[in-house]
Amino acid sequence: MQRRRAILRLYLIIALLLGAMMLVGRLLADDEIAFTSGDRVYRVDVRTHCIAPLNLPTRSQLRALGWSPDGTALLIQEYEPPAINNVMIYRPRQPGWQRLAPSLRASADMRFAADSVHVYFTDSRSLFRASLDDMTDWQRIYSFGEVLTYLLALSPDGREAAILGTEEQGTYHVYRVDLATGSMTPDVTGDSFSWSPDGRQAAYSDLKRIYLLDTRTQISTFVTAGYAPVWSPDGEWIALLSPTDPHELVLHHLADGHEVTLVHARAVIRTLAWRPPVRGRT
Repeated sequence: MQRRRAILRLYLIIALLLGAMMLVGRLLADDEIAFTSGDRVYRVDVRTHCIAPLNLPTRSQLRALGWSPDGTALLIQEYEPPAINNVMIYRPRQPGWQRLAPSLRASADMRFAADSVHVYFTDSRSLFRASLDDMTDWQRIYSFGEVLTYLLALSPDGREAAILGTEEQGTYHVYRVDLATGSMTPDVTGDSFSWSPDGRQAAYSDLKRIYLLDTRTQISTFVTAGYAPVWSPDGEWIALLSPTDPHELVLHHLADGHEVTLVHARAVIRTLAWRPPVRGRT
């Protein structure tokens, strides 16, 4: 009898350990970065460094991508020369892809709104908002006049958009647009922009140098060499592309400055996006 109880206890312990491992595995899988390299999209687990390619129904050029704020969907844009942009949505918890209905205003710089069911995008020097359920039902938010624009990021509270603008002289500037009023304010000189999770700071790059911007005082502080920074969901790290090797994705710890090479890809890495915590599983 005692031996049988001991065996049952052992089986119970093994079952609990397996359950815990499965739970930890699911948690780890949610801490990931998606990036484009060549004509493919990859997901890399930040803790284990394991890389997995996504099975895309295309081999076209892949450009901008971004996670929804709830962490359940990934926007990916494919470019078919000379000027065809298609946007697809990938949901890790669901099989297959959703290709957005063809629209006159299909943009290469589409980003999820704070509610994860609407998107913002720029086209013809204007900023638009549309529903994923009906891309033909779009709303013009603001027109930028002579400034050529590209949507970089939306603030965590959903109130502002960071727009990359090029003026006639060819200088890149980041502008912040109030989504309620449409007013546009020049911010920093740079070519990328990523808000911190609490919105109090932003990371941006200029001439392969990364800075942190205090969004209240507008004071910038140099951090490290690199470009295309994105903020981690916990606010402790930024992911960036190496200033010397465009095949390398690097993690920079903001507290002590140490860096870890997370990925060395075969092809040049062009865009990356750190997945937010998953708030609603489907």
